[in-house]
Amino acid sequence: RVEYSALSYCWGNPERCRLLVCDGQRCAITREAYRALQRLRSSTSTTYIWLDALCINQVDNLEKSLQVRKMLTIYKKATRVYVWLGEHRGASKLVTERLA
Repeated sequence: RVEYSALSYCWGNPERCRLLVCDGQRCAITREAYRALQRLRSSTSTTYIWLDALCINQVDNLEKSLQVRKMLTIYKKATRVYVWLGEHRGASKLVTERLA
């Protein structure tokens, strides 16, 4: 069994996407998802992160509906679940530090 973390985040504006290369494929994800992945990445170890925008085929409505039903299980089986609320701004930085 491969251990993985899951990432929950606010999609943000779907028209403001960033491109990245995932498993040799160019993929577009929202800017918020991209920022979250930047914060979670590690230069010293391999980390597997389940991200709906990358792990679910977003252009196949049938696959999307089937996979959305499995998301509870996906999150339950994750070793860790990260929740991305966005970049720290003002008082939110203090709240985030206290929650951590």
